[in-house]
Amino acid sequence: MKVEDFIVCEDVRLEVSGLMTLVGFFAGALRIPNPGGLKLSFVLVVNGMHGIDRFLLLVETRLGKETLSKTGVIECKRQPSVDSHTIVHTIAPFPAPRPGMYDIRVTLETSTGAETFTKTIAIDISPQPPAQPAR
Repeated sequence: MKVEDFIVCEDVRLEVSGLMTLVGFFAGALRIPNPGGLKLSFVLVVNGMHGIDRFLLLVETRLGKETLSKTGVIECKRQPSVDSHTIVHTIAPFPAPRPGMYDIRVTLETSTGAETFTKTIAIDISPQPPAQPAR
């Protein structure tokens, strides 16, 4: 298996047409005003899954060596004739107790073994700057 894309954003909206709308895409460090109430979503596109009809998914968030959250194992079914698979998952609330480099670790386990994919994001916790008066 190989990661094609691993995108982190505020939300992913799945449209009736099958399209996905990514909201609040993070291009750099994420600045939040306080550590509570943060919601993050990710889109992970994995290639090399031809012939695989199901897999187990585990999502873990870490700050350094400390595990902050971990999902239960999620069983996923898919079309084995398709090589790629798109995974959309939301972590809410996202645990961000302090500034730092956070890892989102996604483990996929198939009949041929398990692989873990990691996306690292920088989170800075600082108050929002005051609003500028209108001119």
